[in-house]
Amino acid sequence: MKAKDLIPWCLTDKYSLLKVISDENFIHQSWLLETGEVLTYENIPINYPAGGIVVFDGIEEYVEAIKDVDWINDKNSVQCVGVELEDMGFPFL
Repeated sequence: MKAKDLIPWCLTDKYSLLKVISDENFIHQSWLLETGEVLTYENIPINYPAGGIVVFDGIEEYVEAIKDVDWINDKNSVQCVGVELEDMGFPFL
């Protein structure tokens, strides 16, 4: 997928692997790409810089990064979760 095609694809929750919006307005959203990589966006207003984009090599590396993060694993904050993460046991805490 070319970058110009990826941006509109990521603007919808339909293709999200995970979308979380915490009570503190922390945002975490990820997409499983056709290549097997996981594209992740986070916005944490109390941090500087507040937002960032990270690409993980695969879903296992992504799960390792998020499995101990309380606010990402809070069931009450999850907007949508993909079957891939559910099959791996999400939420992990």
